[in-house]
Amino acid sequence: MARAPRDGCLLCGPSVVSIRCPRAGSNRWRPRRRSRRGRTGQDDGAAVRPRYRIRRPQGGSVRLLVVGAGGHAKVVIDAARLAGFDVVAAVGHEGGAEALLGVPVLLAAQDVAFDVFIAAIGDNAARARAFAAYVAQGLTPATVVHPTAVIAETVTLGAGTFVAAGVIVNVDARVGQDVILNTGCTVDHDCVVGDHVLIGPTASLCGGVSVGTGTLLGAGVSVVPRACIGDNSVVGAGAAVIGDVPDGMVFAGVPAQPIRPIGA
Repeated sequence: MARAPRDGCLLCGPSVVSIRCPRAGSNRWRPRRRSRRGRTGQDDGAAVRPRYRIRRPQGGSVRLLVVGAGGHAKVVIDAARLAGFDVVAAVGHEGGAEALLGVPVLLAAQDVAFDVFIAAIGDNAARARAFAAYVAQGLTPATVVHPTAVIAETVTLGAGTFVAAGVIVNVDARVGQDVILNTGCTVDHDCVVGDHVLIGPTASLCGGVSVGTGTLLGAGVSVVPRACIGDNSVVGAGAAVIGDVPDGMVFAGVPAQPIRPIGA
């Protein structure tokens, strides 16, 4: 019987740290293997296999501005702090909360110094507008990943994307910009998720699924392998998607059926 390496079971190898991918520029985030060293600084000979467990993104002392001041913004603030960011302020609207989790809520980004921002708005269209407006000013979007999320080594996360607690993203998945992967959802191998998408809590995408720009998948949605979900569509909570969903449509039910066009 094969013996387990000294740092864990046969399936586990060296620990993983996260970095900005130098090949894709500062707007992409990927995990990186870190070699295991003994006390002498020499390699201890453990099997070199990736451990799909991210310790935490390297926020360090980077000053983060959260654009949004609702419930989702609180979730982002909590995750960003755990990931090591210095959350300096949130941007809200007049008459809204004055603070979120001890973070001051301002009316304009010009009122505070910051290094990066993240759009923390649940509505896809509103979040996309805020994201575009800040990027147009030359500001840098941050990708925030909760430390308990599990991200495979070959995953690509776009700029401004938020990955909540308990999320799993498997090998070779590609996630676009300004995406919300909400609590406990799973994105399996080779999935492609477009920009400005929201995947709700505990939703599950099987392998090879594609999700178009601006689409919302509600809580607990399940999608069969290789299904194609179009742009700007909505799939209602708890739906089971067993085929393709066209652009601009609302689907719901088990199995998911077309309900109406968006806006009708």
